[in-house]
Amino acid sequence: MELAHDGRAVTAVAAVRAADGGRRQAVAAAAGRVARLWRLDGVCRSSVHRDLPLGGEASRPARALSLVGAPAAGILRLSAADGRPARGPPTADA
Repeated sequence: MELAHDGRAVTAVAAVRAADGGRRQAVAAAAGRVARLWRLDGVCRSSVHRDLPLGGEASRPARALSLVGAPAAGILRLSAADGRPARGPPTADA
């Protein structure tokens, strides 16, 4: 199965199973700073897709995605790296 992203190069992919025993999945693929989210049925047919703009600089394509489901609430949470280095919490020395 091909999940098209309008001819643009995909730079990151993430997927998660639904709470129904894994028969349905959600897949996200980023091309540049746009993520396309699909919901797939049990035989990997796309039932719907939606494009989501990602924050960050347009010149820095998303290189990593995280897709997490909260099945009881029917929520999907999509996170994308924005290209900036991660910073830990401040220390007493800072």
